Amino acid sequence: MKIDFNKLKKNIDPRIDLIKRFKELVEKEGWTQGQVAEAMHVAMSTVNRWFNQGRLPNNRDKEMIIQILNKYKG
Repeated sequence: MKIDFNKLKKNIDPRIDLIKRFKELVEKEGWTQGQVAEAMHVAMSTVNRWFNQGRLPNNRDKEMIIQILNKYKG
């Protein structure tokens, strides 16, 4: 059986791509996970789980990440 990865990709939670882009921004800007956590009012372990364990942000955190990404576009 052949797997159509393009079809599967469409069904993946969009927050996964959001976290990937956010992690890239954090690394580009040289921010620590602690700085991100403090700015977002979440535990550093929460940020670590997003970046390293595949956990997804809740709706409040997702909206804040979107705002940060929009501010630092470019």
